[in-house]
Amino acid sequence: MIFDLSSPEGSSVNDGIPKEHGTIIYEMLNDAIRLVAQAGKGAVMMKHDLKSAFRHIPISPCDYWLLLFEWEGKFYVDMFLPFGLRTAPRIFNYFAEALHWVLETLKEWNVTHYLDDFLVVFPANTDITSYSQQFDDILEMFGLSKATEKDSQGCTVIHLGFEFDSINMEVRLPANKKTRALKSVQSLLSAKHVTFSDLEHSLGFLSHCCQVVPLGRPFLRSLFALLHHNQNRRHFRRIHLSHEAKRDLRWWQRFLNTWNSISLIQISRQNHDVATDASGTKGIGGVYKRQVFSRRMPTRHRSKHIEWKEMYAVLHAFLLWHSAFAGGTVHLACDNSAVVDAINKHSIKGLSIRPLQTIFLIAAVFDINLFSFWLPSEENIVADAASRHDYKKLADMGLQVSDQPRPKFLRQKLSSFFTNPLPTQPEETTIKFANTTTHSAVPINTMHTQHQSDHLPTGLQISCQGQ
Repeated sequence: MIFDLSSPEGSSVNDGIPKEHGTIIYEMLNDAIRLVAQAGKGAVMMKHDLKSAFRHIPISPCDYWLLLFEWEGKFYVDMFLPFGLRTAPRIFNYFAEALHWVLETLKEWNVTHYLDDFLVVFPANTDITSYSQQFDDILEMFGLSKATEKDSQGCTVIHLGFEFDSINMEVRLPANKKTRALKSVQSLLSAKHVTFSDLEHSLGFLSHCCQVVPLGRPFLRSLFALLHHNQNRRHFRRIHLSHEAKRDLRWWQRFLNTWNSISLIQISRQNHDVATDASGTKGIGGVYKRQVFSRRMPTRHRSKHIEWKEMYAVLHAFLLWHSAFAGGTVHLACDNSAVVDAINKHSIKGLSIRPLQTIFLIAAVFDINLFSFWLPSEENIVADAASRHDYKKLADMGLQVSDQPRPKFLRQKLSSFFTNPLPTQPEETTIKFANTTTHSAVPINTMHTQHQSDHLPTGLQISCQGQ
């Protein structure tokens, strides 16, 4: 039974409770991922749900009058914490936190909980039979009970709607949920107008998916803005989706069609240092480890804003090296502050949003974390020289432009990401791919790089400010 304690509007029970009294900070999926990562490959998990959680918490008799209701000519009073009360989750969580403290502090277990869902993680090959009995005994002491039918243990369990697999060190969105998310997105895209409730439900589910796809959150902003703008309208009223909202939905459609529903469980990620640059009308360049690219800017793009060109250079780096970045963290240097802000804030106004969205699509599919930082242009030596086709300067540093796939090859390689074609790639500055004479990379003379900072790759000084 669920009480509608928010009705009638303006004089309901919930209206008499300050909103801040109902706020609660939940433990997140990442807390569970961290515990499994720390326990290591083959970790044994024990999952228990409390039964009828709220119904274990009695209400003060002084508040009975607030929970009276009539049904079939008879009056009843709810004597336990009801669903629908603004403060119910917070009140129950006090008791759940006490249980958590006993398990973590007195029993010294590695535990996380989300309201009534408890997950305990043990090292590989642990026999958890006795631990499961201890959990039951502690629940009995608290006067609580568990939903036995939801018990799960072993190296693969479902927690918070996601499948944890400690053998393969993965957390997965179940296939049925991925299908549901894709159908939800396609339904919104195909409709001329949608109801407030449909939009709200779809956003709620996509937000749930974002727990394993953090880069998906920026592509829900315009949809949440639309929801907020229409929140005072009646829920059966039809809402017209804006151009920005449909653009974000198409990002989700492309992503869900490509994503394998898997996120790796790992304590730390490998770092990848990358620098890119665009030089106005000449071209774009970038460097990763000992690999350097240098491309001409097509004539049709030369009049575009420098922000778009800088973002285009970053996109090109991801098209070239996304496989190497997979599962890692990219620290990108760029000498354009607007691009740095856009990458770190996951948003930018104008045409630059299109290459930015493609960058994040690739990053999401390949589980890549991306951060950008700024340094002065004069320190962005390699990428700047590559974007200006200054091959003499590159040679002085012991570098040459590496063999590069042709744009057509890059387009084909990632064609499965898109229902629409990729943006046209920049033209090559060097001779055809088949001729390796002028493309082959040569060993870097480390004499040029001994003064570089420790966190940057060999031979790289980089930065990120507007040109």
